[in-house]
Amino acid sequence: DLDHLLALIRDGESERVEFKKAPSKTLHREIVAFANSEGGHLIIGVDDGGNNAGTDVAAALEMVTSALQPIVPAPRITT
Repeated sequence: DLDHLLALIRDGESERVEFKKAPSKTLHREIVAFANSEGGHLIIGVDDGGNNAGTDVAAALEMVTSALQPIVPAPRITT
């Protein structure tokens, strides 16, 4: 929910929270890192300082979908 998302952003990056200003072609690395550990939150559209950078939601979802394709077994994620 929105309150939980805002709390994650307010608390900043950690071992379980990663901010990405924009989706990138290396997104799969962050997804695999979280999948191989205790999980986490990858928040796209927020810069490293926790500021709203905005993002094209459709493009971000497409990048996440593409990043998941080569990962076997596919991790369970929510968007």
